[in-house]
Amino acid sequence: MPLFWQIVTLLCMSILANVKMLITGKAHIHNTIAALRFNALSFSVVGITFLVFLIGSPISALTLMTAVLYALGTVAFQVFYVMALEKGPISVVVLIVNFSSMIAAVFGTVLFQETFGCTDVIGLCLVVLSLLLTVKGGKEKQDNTGFVYAVISALAGAAALLVQRYHQKTEFADERNGFLCVAYLFAAAVTVSLLWLGRKRKTALPCSAKRFAGYGIATGAVLAVYQGMLIFLSGKVNSIFLYPVLTAFVMSIGLILCRVVFREKMGLKQTFGFLIGSAAVVMIAC
Repeated sequence: MPLFWQIVTLLCMSILANVKMLITGKAHIHNTIAALRFNALSFSVVGITFLVFLIGSPISALTLMTAVLYALGTVAFQVFYVMALEKGPISVVVLIVNFSSMIAAVFGTVLFQETFGCTDVIGLCLVVLSLLLTVKGGKEKQDNTGFVYAVISALAGAAALLVQRYHQKTEFADERNGFLCVAYLFAAAVTVSLLWLGRKRKTALPCSAKRFAGYGIATGAVLAVYQGMLIFLSGKVNSIFLYPVLTAFVMSIGLILCRVVFREKMGLKQTFGFLIGSAAVVMIAC
């Protein structure tokens, strides 16, 4: 498949991933224990999916090591994100966590000595401005703990992306299935361990068990395809192109879905943010 259509496919999968995120959010999966259960299920689906493709294929020590590091970063990203949302303020938390891909874009460009142009830098700045504009403000109670959790989540997410990118720059880049299989099965195991440690905290499911399981399995299926495309493209496309474009695109689609599907109002500031984010995608892509 040509690189252009691979990127288009990744963006399409990001739409599905964003839809699932919004649906599960509407199902009130917003507390740590419920989120851990949900992640354990979806991570397991991803790991088992790539296990099917892995059978009979070798895995190098470097792939194992980087997969474990990626898994730890992914689990930390998810856990601290939910903990930050519990503390709030939500607008600040969402803004900070979304910067994880921007951090990965900047450090990826420097660490891997990737080329970039003036339009890439301007586009990156526009994505940052778009993020600042699209996050809804409010009178949420300020909580420094939530701020700290959000920063940790953003740094963990950026670290996971950089580890994944590093693996794709090595001679073992073709071991993608092994990387994702080990990473997500290990992430599921770590998540289950965290659930065991917090077993004394009795938390009811946010919806029926059947619906909760359906959300988890569906999210895992979407995540498997999404991650399969992302890890491949992370070794083919520059950081300053891939991550800002993906962030701006997902953010714009999220705003559209909130407006069209959930009938949420989009203010003037959010509208400008959407337009600037769209312009950023075009500028970076050209």
